[in-house]
Amino acid sequence: MDSISERKHINPVAAIIREEIERAGVLSFARFMELALYHPEHGYYFRGQNVIGNSGDFFTSVSVGDLFGQMLAHWIAREFPGSMQIVEAGANKGALARDILNAQRGKVDYWIVEPSPRLQRQQRITLANHSHVHWVQSLAELPPIRGAIISNELLDAFPVHVFRWNGRWNEMGVQQNFAWAPMPAIPIWAEERLKQLHALEPHLPNGFQIEFSPAAENWWRSAASKLTEGAMLAIDYGDEAQALWSKLNGTLRSFRNHRIADDPLAIPGEQDITASVNFTAVREAGEEAGLKSDRLESQATFLSKLAREFFAGSPASNQVRQFQTLTHPEHLGRAFKVLVQRR
Repeated sequence: MDSISERKHINPVAAIIREEIERAGVLSFARFMELALYHPEHGYYFRGQNVIGNSGDFFTSVSVGDLFGQMLAHWIAREFPGSMQIVEAGANKGALARDILNAQRGKVDYWIVEPSPRLQRQQRITLANHSHVHWVQSLAELPPIRGAIISNELLDAFPVHVFRWNGRWNEMGVQQNFAWAPMPAIPIWAEERLKQLHALEPHLPNGFQIEFSPAAENWWRSAASKLTEGAMLAIDYGDEAQALWSKLNGTLRSFRNHRIADDPLAIPGEQDITASVNFTAVREAGEEAGLKSDRLESQATFLSKLAREFFAGSPASNQVRQFQTLTHPEHLGRAFKVLVQRR
């Protein structure tokens, strides 16, 4: 048995997943992904190791430097002059909150939605110099919000259901030995989604894959219900639905040591798993909750529009380097999209 296969079986979260597979026969990939990433003790995001930056598995706009947070603070202050509230979910160690609060002028109450006690402790250390920061474990605990709700690289990490076409649709699950296997049936909610692709079915090759994340859409809808006035901002890997449908192998991928890993089912709990955000579905979820949508933009376009007023004078050299990384099409500028919805 090779080392990766061995680690599948000795890894604590892998053992927990294997027990669920034994009971269920085939486990939905969404459940596999939920356990691999979010198990409260052994999940990838909860195990206590760095996952972002040079020592982690991937970079984010926040890890580039403090310019990203400064520009978001500028956008928020411009949109909501005076006192306001800011909500951030998926705050990791609190770096984005720190950068926004360091740059923020005026009174602001900053709310962090964080279910992990360990991450809450790290965030409190990062934000020790800032008052008016509040923590809740879930959206349900938030008060009514006037201001901005920020989701930066959060939605792409919600669990996804995987579907493949082989003359008909199958939801793909995970069986023993962490191999793909079809689920016994397709959920009713998914049948409605798959009807959107009915016209494409005569042209689809066998093995065509698509992912849906009702969990991400439900989270966005729930967050929208807390917004009484202001805007929701999602920045993430993703695109409109039709653009995602052009990916024959889907968008599901895993990352380890800054490289795309071969198998999202391997070493659960020790590699990141992600899928591109279907911004069409997320936007529709927000509109169902009464929000009005701005046009979906690339991160490069969104930040470039802010740049002229943000850089009132000559930017410092380190700001120039950060801005180039944040907006360059081969780095973060094109892959990341920005969705703004307002109430």
